[in-house]
Amino acid sequence: MSNILSIDVEEYFHANNLQKVAPVSSWDTLPSRVVDSTNKLLKLLSRKSVKATFFVLGYVAKKHPSLVKEIAQHGHEISSHGFMHQLVYDQSPEQFYNDINDAKKLLEDLSGKEVLGYRAPSFSITEKSPWAYSQLCRAGYRYDSSRYPIWHPRYNNLGKSCDPEIITTEFGKITVYPLATASIKLSNKEIRLPIAGGAYWRHLPLSYIKWGMSQNLKKEINVYYLHPWEIDSAQPRFKELGKVTQLRHYGGSKNFLRKIEILIDKFTFTSFREVIS
Repeated sequence: MSNILSIDVEEYFHANNLQKVAPVSSWDTLPSRVVDSTNKLLKLLSRKSVKATFFVLGYVAKKHPSLVKEIAQHGHEISSHGFMHQLVYDQSPEQFYNDINDAKKLLEDLSGKEVLGYRAPSFSITEKSPWAYSQLCRAGYRYDSSRYPIWHPRYNNLGKSCDPEIITTEFGKITVYPLATASIKLSNKEIRLPIAGGAYWRHLPLSYIKWGMSQNLKKEINVYYLHPWEIDSAQPRFKELGKVTQLRHYGGSKNFLRKIEILIDKFTFTSFREVIS
């Protein structure tokens, strides 16, 4: 059994919940926070002797090349989060290919190692973008971790399998590693529950998270994730956001680093590279 710890390295203003108040045209004018937050995570992982997979956004790598090198020097895996944090299904296949190919080349130049994996912004490889896997193979990726098999307004993958899947395309094969879920039976029907990280880790009780993760201990691979901005309670606040969106984005950030530490102490984590290579 392997618990994969993955970190999507992006700025707070890249979050899709903030698109209306932080459009792409404003990114270069907003204060950057990603280096400090990522370094806090690196220090925690170093102290606990844990290796993780960092899905780095190309935009961040271009702005902060030394950060990518720092992550790699700590022995963590560098993977790709694309370049401009665009939802996959909002792009054409060629636009998507250019985005993931540019990100892969930049990250490989900076890290000095082949980039094997990809994760889409907001897990946006869905039935609306079935061509995504062929373009990932075309760009040379070996695995994808963009499938969260639950219901969500941006990524309804509830009908997809929770198990790893090898997909064959005209450009080769790619292995899909879904995010972890838990389940309960209700009236003889299995109900999937979110357990993989991010806002769910920030907002839901620690007892629930531990229960869900313990339920998965017999599975071969369980994938968990978080973002550096989620531990940054001092990040700029956009007052124009609705109350629900403010809660979703900022809620739980003050104590989240400590919560992550508790989970690292209870469960064993590693990177994709250490499991699949």
